[in-house]
Amino acid sequence: MHLRFDELEVDGERWVAVSYLVPRPAILQRLTASERVVVELYANGLSAREIARERSVSTRTIANQISSAYRKLKVNSRTDLVTSLHHATTRATPSLRGRQ
Repeated sequence: MHLRFDELEVDGERWVAVSYLVPRPAILQRLTASERVVVELYANGLSAREIARERSVSTRTIANQISSAYRKLKVNSRTDLVTSLHHATTRATPSLRGRQ
C-alpha cells in the first residue's frame, strides 16, 4: 500500500489529506517487473528512446516490452494504456486530519 499526504488549507486551518493506492494484482501480475517499470515511464510521457537511455538498453528492447504489455493488457494505444493503469489502482476516499 502506498500512502499519499497532501497539505491543504480550509477556512484558514491547515489540514493533511491522507489517501492510499492499492494495486489490483489481477492486471498488474500480467506484466513482468521490467514491463511494469517501462510501462509506467511510457504512460508518464517518456518516449521509448528516453526510457532506453535511462535503463541502458536498446530502443528495440523497450519497444518489445511496450508491445508485450499492450498484448497482455489488451490495449492498442498509449491512452488505453494510461486508462488501464489508472484502473489498476483504487484510490480510497481521502480522510482529512487536522495538523497538531
